[in-house]
Amino acid sequence: MGRIVLLLGGNLGDRAALMAQAEAEVARTVGRVVRASAVYESEAWGFDTPDRFLNRVLVVETDLTPIETLDRTQ
Repeated sequence: MGRIVLLLGGNLGDRAALMAQAEAEVARTVGRVVRASAVYESEAWGFDTPDRFLNRVLVVETDLTPIETLDRTQ
């Protein structure tokens, strides 16, 4: 069992609901979420958009390889 760090973020739709859904899907398909940061709101970086981003970091325990993790999170 190893630990991975995933970064979640989005700026469209119901951002909070989508972030909660993404975290639940990570727990279901990748592994147990053992730590989670606070949710941060930020401006876009590198491009212009009127919509602010919500961002969060998850630490997940998993038996998956990096490629398996990538396949399940994309």
